[in-house]
Amino acid sequence: MIGVVAAVLALFRDTIDFKIGPAADTPNAASISTANPAPSAGDNSDNYGWGPMREMYTRKEASPTAVFNSIVDNPVWGDERNYVRCRIMNDPNRDFVDEVAIRDDTELSVVVFIDDSSVRADQAIRGARMDLLIDPNPSINPALNVFLTGDNVIREWNGCKILSASPTTLSYIPGTAFLNIYGTPPIAVMDSVIRGDTLLPGVRGNAEGVIGGDPQIYGYIEFRVQAFVD
Repeated sequence: MIGVVAAVLALFRDTIDFKIGPAADTPNAASISTANPAPSAGDNSDNYGWGPMREMYTRKEASPTAVFNSIVDNPVWGDERNYVRCRIMNDPNRDFVDEVAIRDDTELSVVVFIDDSSVRADQAIRGARMDLLIDPNPSINPALNVFLTGDNVIREWNGCKILSASPTTLSYIPGTAFLNIYGTPPIAVMDSVIRGDTLLPGVRGNAEGVIGGDPQIYGYIEFRVQAFVD
């Protein structure tokens, strides 16, 4: 899946004729996502859903204004609202998915796709941050969530759920985060970025916290989480 995910970074919205899969029902109109309440620590009832309600766009009809992850027909990633996915670490036969089932203590890999859905140079996202939310208390089927925020965009959230029959505690593993950009070796990401205390790294000459409104994909951040099963 990493190879497949990495392929998306090579795609440019203004150079590729995206005709993979069935055509959208309304290719010339923005669509509306289903609203989900913002997740909160301690509430693991389907709180890894896509949110919030917002206008959605296509690769051929990108957003006119800055907004995170709002393309519905990314030919490699799929619907960008589903920007957080997990898998069991070091298992090449496991894809990144929304739900991972475990029985024992397990190390998980989490990938977070990040991009500005506008291709206009004057519509960069500024003050961009991500914030990993994990309940520190054990629970059945715990969820982890990642918020994306910026000074000039709406706050978004998505996550994945860890299915377990016994109470399970999730814990971020410090020092495991990397930003992957097409054509560039992975860049180590500080733990403070994952916690939302520090702006997302700037790439391609941009300052920290600036995600350009351009045809190139910003990238995806991958990190590890340990699941402890009681």
